[in-house]
Amino acid sequence: PLYVALLLRAVDLIAADTSTSSGCSASGGTNSLSPILIIPGFRASQLESRDVASWSAECTLCLCYSEEWKTLWINAYWFLFCGSDALRHLTLDYDPATDSYANASGVEVRAPGFGETGSVENLANDFLQTFTDMVNAFEDMVDYFEDRGYEVGKTIRAAPYDWRLAADQLEARGYYTALRLLAEEMHRDSGEKVTVVAHSMGGPVALHFLTSVVDQEWKDKHINAFFALSGSWAGSGKALMNVVSGLNPNLMPVYHIFTMIGHEQMLTFVRSLQTTYWLLPRPAAWGNTVLVSTPSKNYTTNQYKELFTDIGFPEGYTKYIGISDINDGYPAPNVPVYCLYGSGIPTPQSFVYGSTFPWDHPDTILMGEGDDTINLVSARLCLKWGKEQSQRFYTQEFPGLSHTGILKSEAIFKQIEAVTCLKNSTENSQPNKHLNSILFEDVMNNMCFEGQG
Repeated sequence: PLYVALLLRAVDLIAADTSTSSGCSASGGTNSLSPILIIPGFRASQLESRDVASWSAECTLCLCYSEEWKTLWINAYWFLFCGSDALRHLTLDYDPATDSYANASGVEVRAPGFGETGSVENLANDFLQTFTDMVNAFEDMVDYFEDRGYEVGKTIRAAPYDWRLAADQLEARGYYTALRLLAEEMHRDSGEKVTVVAHSMGGPVALHFLTSVVDQEWKDKHINAFFALSGSWAGSGKALMNVVSGLNPNLMPVYHIFTMIGHEQMLTFVRSLQTTYWLLPRPAAWGNTVLVSTPSKNYTTNQYKELFTDIGFPEGYTKYIGISDINDGYPAPNVPVYCLYGSGIPTPQSFVYGSTFPWDHPDTILMGEGDDTINLVSARLCLKWGKEQSQRFYTQEFPGLSHTGILKSEAIFKQIEAVTCLKNSTENSQPNKHLNSILFEDVMNNMCFEGQG
């Protein structure tokens, strides 16, 4: 399409702006460093659990009642040999009367290591650590910046969270207050503005913070830049398949640890997560694209109510409506933004079911373009901010870069490094002259958003 060619041309023109090495060090002086605050994505924080009430009269080979915090995600032993018990700890209870979520009765769950990076670097604490592609999240990024003078717990920190919950429930549990205080502490200790680096669902988590929790005066004082890596702005086709017919291990290798768990329990677990619905494809980007096809009916984002009714799970639509106003309209964050994402990789987009719908996995998965997880139509939603905010906006597609590969890419690290080196801060505070040019106008005019033609 024309807008793709225009976008790539615009990217070519500005690539040099952030491609050079910063030449900074942690020694201070004229080239000081902006501290980095990591906000991870879906299932990219370790989770721990403990029992607060005796929920079983029996002490099984797998689990006994314990008030001690133990690693839950990812504990391969639990899921491979005690999958039902482990999954019970992860499953959420839902109250439709209050549209609220709670841990399973008798269980507490938390995301450990707030302010540190360990719990977002490698998600496993057992033999799964050897399968780095499955559990290595931000380890490579942290190592890269440590080699360049950053110090874990001081100038590079993370804000892990309970990834089962969307922004409103996180806010009710105090996450955003803690996030604000952490950013303020990093700013105070370093004397420099903070660079937020968010991946996948961490992008929408950060966007809610920047648009609904803190004001412009606070952002101007504390935020150097917002790096959104592979943001799941308008959802993912994979999420829809998961809620309709359950997890498909062939599309996400880490889910092979669930193979000893029954399909029905797995489906109950997936449908219990609030973030399942936050990650569904949204009308703003997907419009009338057919997402689910059956022998008798097709479904788009405008037929979610019918879809949930037809799969025998009408409560799913209630849960979807409950999150639909979070980041409504996808407002610009009004801080310097660097929206980077992969493309050119087949990514699940539409699902064709046979006569056994919805009890079996789809007969055919139709692929679109994306990074293997986030569809390009969702990742590109950030482009609208280039017209909506006065602060610098930069975007770049990386053909062939996968959803998790972006967290291992030195090209990405170098772009972050160029912005965290504050010798570039003067340019960072100004609108990007290329992306506000006629080329960018042409790109935007050839894209459709909700409410537009």
